[in-house]
Amino acid sequence: MSADGVLGTLAPDTTSDIDDVIYIGYLSIACMGLRALLSYNSETKVHDQARFGLLKCFVNSGHGFTKVQLDTEKPNSVKIVMSREKIATVGRPALGVLIHELHIARCTKNVKEGSSLFDNLTSVDEVAVQRRAVVEATKGPRTLFVHPNTRLENGIVSLVEYPETKEGLTQS
Repeated sequence: MSADGVLGTLAPDTTSDIDDVIYIGYLSIACMGLRALLSYNSETKVHDQARFGLLKCFVNSGHGFTKVQLDTEKPNSVKIVMSREKIATVGRPALGVLIHELHIARCTKNVKEGSSLFDNLTSVDEVAVQRRAVVEATKGPRTLFVHPNTRLENGIVSLVEYPETKEGLTQS
């Protein structure tokens, strides 16, 4: 079953809604790949490698599918440009090839090939380091997910909400 078929059974009513969900999903993956550079450390080379690797897969797929560029309209910002028309013809196949190659290397226990593929895909070049500096300069405070609780007192269920602070996170 295609992604469209799965999405069609879950909720969206029209093809344009399904296309929007798919586009937002791919764009979110690209954005997370860019934000993954925030945890990059030039000495240990450690960062959210897989997320960055997916972004690099999109960019390297060619045909103008995904570009990461400095935003000329807003100083000190980076823009991800993704062609929603090329998701099915360029993006999805590129992702499929990557997953297939990693899967083959894993299944055949070819550590050398798998490591080489992963290292090439996740290596951070000078351009990525420059983009990292821009992302670092524009990052906001860490998002806190404070969850409400329910309480049952004397047969009455009540919702208890907490402030979106570190204290509220601890209380929840």
